Formats: sequence, C-alpha cells, structure tokens
Amino acid sequence: MNFDKIYSEIIIFSIILSTVFLKEEHEKMKGSNYLMSEFMSSHWKKIVGMVFLIVLTVAMGIACAFTMTKNIEVSLDENTGNGSVQTKTLASQRQSQIGEVLKQKGYPVDNGEYTVSVPLDTKVKDVDNVTIKKNAKGTLNVDGNGHTYDSAADTVGDLLKDQNITLGASDVVVPSADTPLTTEVKEIKIVRREEKEENRMEAIPFEVKQTVNPELEDGKQNIVTAGVNGSKKITDKLIYEDGILVSRETVSAQTVLEPVTEVIEVGSKVTTEVKQETREESIAFTSQKVENPELEQGKTNVKTAGVNGTARITENVTYENGKEIARSVVSKETIKEPVTEVVEVGTKAAEPVPTPTPEPTPEATQPEAPAEQPAPAPEPAPAPTPEPAPAPEPEPEQPAEESNGIDLSNATHFTANCTAYVATGNATASGAWPTSGHTIAADLTNYPIGTRIYIPYFDTVFTVEDSGGAVKGNVIDIFFDSYAEAISFGRRNLDAYVLN
Repeated sequence: MNFDKIYSEIIIFSIILSTVFLKEEHEKMKGSNYLMSEFMSSHWKKIVGMVFLIVLTVAMGIACAFTMTKNIEVSLDENTGNGSVQTKTLASQRQSQIGEVLKQKGYPVDNGEYTVSVPLDTKVKDVDNVTIKKNAKGTLNVDGNGHTYDSAADTVGDLLKDQNITLGASDVVVPSADTPLTTEVKEIKIVRREEKEENRMEAIPFEVKQTVNPELEDGKQNIVTAGVNGSKKITDKLIYEDGILVSRETVSAQTVLEPVTEVIEVGSKVTTEVKQETREESIAFTSQKVENPELEQGKTNVKTAGVNGTARITENVTYENGKEIARSVVSKETIKEPVTEVVEVGTKAAEPVPTPTPEPTPEATQPEAPAEQPAPAPEPAPAPTPEPAPAPEPEPEQPAEESNGIDLSNATHFTANCTAYVATGNATASGAWPTSGHTIAADLTNYPIGTRIYIPYFDTVFTVEDSGGAVKGNVIDIFFDSYAEAISFGRRNLDAYVLN
C-alpha cells in the first residue's frame, strides 16, 4: 500500500469539499445583509464537521507514518566490472533508519570496505533505492609520488577530482580518465607531459662545381671561388614526460645564410717533353773452366775471379705532364770490360792406398807321437783377407786467396740463385732501410743478419739485412733502387763467397 498517495488524496478531498461549501455560502451572501454571526449560528454544524474532517486526516497521516511500511530496492555491487550486482526489495517501517535496516538484513555497511549511496541515518520514507558498492583500492602515482587510494568513485576521473588532482592539457592518465574504477584497477599513473619549442642553428654544406680549363695542365686544379657553408635556423618541438625528454621533432627550418658554391677549374692541357738521360748498367762476366792436372779430381779452384763490367747507356725519355710514358735507347758504350772468371777443375787421379801385409801365423805344435808312427805336418792356416781402404773424402773447395783486393782465403764458396727486389716502403728485418749495392735478403737459418757475402758479378760485398717468404736455401734477393734495374737483372745463378 502506498500510504503517501492515499494520504495525499484524503487531504486533497478535504480541501475540495471545504472549498465547495464556502463557495456556495458566499454566493448566498452576495447582495444581502447577511451577517457573520448569523452565518456561524446557522452553519456551525457544517463548520465543525469540516474541522473534524481535517483534524482526522492529519491524525491518520501521523498514525500511518509510524505504523505503515515501505518497500525500497537495495543493490549490492561487488565492483568487479563484470556486472556482478545483486538487487533485492526490502520492506521496512517508514521511520526506520536505512543503516539499521541494512545491518539487520546482513549487508556489509560498517566494515569500511563498502560505501552506501545515502547516509546511514536517512529515514526509509525518504528513499526508494539504495546502492552498496565495494570500494576500489590501489596506488596512485603522480608527480613522482605514490600513495594508496580507497574510493567508491565511478571512474578514474572522478577519483582524481576527489583527490583534488588537476590535469594539464597534455597530461596522460593511465588508465584513461573515463575508465570505470573497479577493484580490478590496482594502479593509476599520471604522466605530466610538457611540450616546448627550441631553436638551433645548423650549417648548410656548400656544393662543389668543376669546370674544365684547357689552359691549365692536365691533372692540376685551381679554386676559382672558395666554397662557404650557409646556415639555417631549426625549430624543434621537445616533449618531456615527468621532466625527461622523450621526443624531439623538427617543425620548421628557415635559411638564414645561403651557401656559396665552390668552383674548381680542372686542367686538361697535355704537355709533352723529351729528355736525354744517361745511366750505367752492369755487364755480367762470363765463366770459363780449365783443367788442372796438378789438382786432384773432384776439386775446383777459382784462378781468376769474375768481375762485372760497366756500360753507359744514353736514352731518350718522354714525359707527359711530368710523368714518364716512354723510353728509348740512343747509344750504349762500354766503359769497363768485364773480367772473365777462370775456374780450374782438377783431373789428377787419387793415389791408391797400399794394402797392409798380414803377419804369418805361427805353426801349431803337435804332441810327440810314437817313434814308429810320426804325426803328419799340419796344413798352414789361410792368410786373413785385408779390409779395403776407405775412399779419400773430397776436400772442400778452396777459393782463390784474393779477388780484386778482397781476401777469399777463408771464404766459403757457394752458387747463389740471385733474384731482385725494390723498396716496399718498410724497413728491413734488421730495422735498417735498404740500400742499393749493400742490402740483400737471405734465408736467415743459413745466413743470419749481418752475414757478409761477396758476389764477384757485382764486385761488391753485400750484407744480409732482410729476409722473405720465398727466400729459402741458397736464394739471395738483391735490393735495387729502381724497378727497371730489378726487371733487367731478373734471376741468375752466380758464384758467391761467405766472408768469415
């Protein structure tokens, strides 16, 4: 039963009834000398009835207010975000307090974990719906600080309003402000986002332009106009999050100074020049072998050391813009004849070694036999066979005692497989820089650094100062100043002497 509706209808009916009665009496009193005292005396019963009716109506309202019940809808929201809301209809006396009613029904209204949509001391008669919502709890991080929250706000944005947190136009809320604040939300983060503009200057590199100048020698260049870098003003948009720069973006670029293009002339003129040059070249000596019957067979002896000759060569050399492009021989003149090497070869046979004569073996003594039977004489023992005499070992080759002023009496002769090389830009294995007519490379296991080797072909004493991967055994790599000399020499087998 809806008491408020019935009570309101009774009040309205009483007011309408009184109004109709008074209006009728007022019509009767128009145009007459009808006095109030006469009216009261003639209608006092009706007036008393109306007053009684009004008093009765008010009394009934007061009585019903304390005795009649009212239905209210109560919703229990666990605030999980999945719609888990339980709604029930409760009947209670109108003057009861909401808090007492909910406690009696077992609702969690006083444990601090739930929030009721109306004050707990609100009368039942004053509400129709009550919501009991579980509070959301979590951590709120803002401005470098973190604190916990316990709130029944509907959204993240509502929580921020309750916390009096003001957001900037570019600030970012995670999760967003319109996210429902449920018990599933455990952390809320506010990122203070700030945008700034910053200006900087940047160089504009100049361009290079080349032009051909037929009057300028080929390979040469001339700067006609020096290049100059320009400059431009760059405006960047910087984005900071919680005071840390996270993004830089160029939003505009304005040229302040135009660059100056560099102009370079490139020469194309070719200048040809022919020069006559003179150089000296070695003339290799030849070798001659002669038999010496006084020298034992298998031995040799350098009777005359070979010495290279010297030739003077005159050539026309063609240069193009200072670089050699051709070379031709004009004349060749011998200024020093080579000395032929004479090597004696022994032909004398070795004398046989006499065979030693074995000593005779003493006769064996036999015991005396009876006179009538003399013992026969024993046969002589065979002479021992003498062992053959060992063949005489060949004596080491003896070089000539002196060659062109160089003492070869204690030198060791060998045949060198000679090659040639030029400068590589590096020092030798000894640490010294190579020198023509002095430096050679050899197998250091046979000829250590510092070994002096005389080569009659050059009539020069060389010093081992270098080594090489292909220089093995009796290979001797000779250093030359120029590539042309090295190519001209090639590879040769030459006599050589290690000076001790």
